[in-house]
Amino acid sequence: MIGFWQPATPWAFRTATPGGLFWAELNAWHGALADRIFANLFGYRQEQIRDGVDPDYTTWSRGGQMMLDRLQMNEDWAAPETRAHWMLHFAVDPQTGPTRRSIGCWSWAAGWTLIPTTAGGAGSGGVAEPCGARFALIDPTARIVSASDLAAGSARVDDPYDD
Repeated sequence: MIGFWQPATPWAFRTATPGGLFWAELNAWHGALADRIFANLFGYRQEQIRDGVDPDYTTWSRGGQMMLDRLQMNEDWAAPETRAHWMLHFAVDPQTGPTRRSIGCWSWAAGWTLIPTTAGGAGSGGVAEPCGARFALIDPTARIVSASDLAAGSARVDDPYDD
């Protein structure tokens, strides 16, 4: 379930300010279908991140601005009965926290729990607060590697044949 809102004045969806909403990610079992639906509904353009298999992860943008992303769930990390859902990512300062380590130090006493994550990899980690709401913490200074960053000839790839 999602809601739609049209702000009266222009509004930035995300902010890198610690504690601010930085990113929203749709976790869905049928990634390609979600891509088509949101492309048709909002005109989002998708870009596949990494190899498109492990994980199947796309970013959604419009007008050259990255807006959201979509991660296809698989049984390696999601129970079969898990429904499609949005995972909100809140920015944290990597120097002052909170971090996965600092949350782990006080999680059991306060009722917080860590959620194992294999997605993103860009300095993110999931947590569940005492009432059960789940969200992620992310270091906005970490970068997700695009499939084009790993192309032959890219400075990010050590290609022995491009010398």
